[in-house]
Amino acid sequence: VVRASARLRQLLADILTLSKARAIRPMDDLISASDVVREAIGRLDSAIRETGALVSVNPNLPPIRADRVWATEAIYNLLSNAVKFHRADVAPEIEIAPFREDGESGISIRDNGLGVPVEMRDRIFNLFERGVGREVEGTGAGLAIVREVALRHGGRALHRDRQEGGS
Repeated sequence: VVRASARLRQLLADILTLSKARAIRPMDDLISASDVVREAIGRLDSAIRETGALVSVNPNLPPIRADRVWATEAIYNLLSNAVKFHRADVAPEIEIAPFREDGESGISIRDNGLGVPVEMRDRIFNLFERGVGREVEGTGAGLAIVREVALRHGGRALHRDRQEGGS
């Protein structure tokens, strides 16, 4: 009952966050992606230490046009997934690098985790859709929040295999 109550509380908090993300007004502020990444990593410090995760951050991350709080929330959710969804007995390896493609720029986060089945790649950014089973805790709202934040800032969130160049 206690665990179910805690999960419900987290689920409601995530749905509230997603609802707030859907009301974001586009920002014209140019902010440091490096600062946003550093803050998100700081929020995950204990999980990173617990799993022995290796996080490498490219020093040439581009500045981004975004609300700092929401950009941090999106990066935090991506990094949290990379830390949570790792292979048994294999420490997570996470690479944060610039993303540039077809005139777009942003941030790419790649990891050596469990991966996402091909049939789920388009769906994992939907609310309650998960690329893995329930063996790893989570509400299924994190990537929906990431997608909403990206869309509200004129960007996009997508999944790619490591071989394809990131996610």
